[in-house]
Amino acid sequence: MDLVEKLKLARKTAGLTQFQLAGAAGISMATLQNIEAGKANPEWSTLERLFAALSLEFTLKPKDLDYERLRSIGVPLIGMESKQQSAFIKAPKLSSSIVIDTLKANMAQILNLSESSREFKAMLSYLWAIKDHYPKVFLQLGTGPKSWVERGLESTQPIALRRIVLSYLGEHL
Repeated sequence: MDLVEKLKLARKTAGLTQFQLAGAAGISMATLQNIEAGKANPEWSTLERLFAALSLEFTLKPKDLDYERLRSIGVPLIGMESKQQSAFIKAPKLSSSIVIDTLKANMAQILNLSESSREFKAMLSYLWAIKDHYPKVFLQLGTGPKSWVERGLESTQPIALRRIVLSYLGEHL
């Protein structure tokens, strides 16, 4: 659901008409109609007034890891966020660009994983294998993963998972 739909739903849930919300937010009825129709590009201050009138709070948070996509490139995430029983989803064609794009799309979430989590160990083993056996791919990920892998190896060394990753990558990459 996008922001426009959420605003419209919040207005209806609050039992407000467009006219009532526009008045409460101190904006014109036409502005609110254009926002709800997806035709406006409102200033942040306008959105803040709408949020306040609807008793909403706007927060930014990192997206959740895309477990299915990470599994498709060989990250051993068994039973996490899915009913899928196997650790991997067999990708029809795996290439270094798919690996890089998938990792970059999830990098902010990866770098914020808790060191005690199963996801951390799975990602550490994956990035460790990439770093050691596919260094050109690893270099394209930027500097964040390098320090993250080094920090992770100090706390844990998931060697068994690394072997699983290398087996998968050797077969598919």
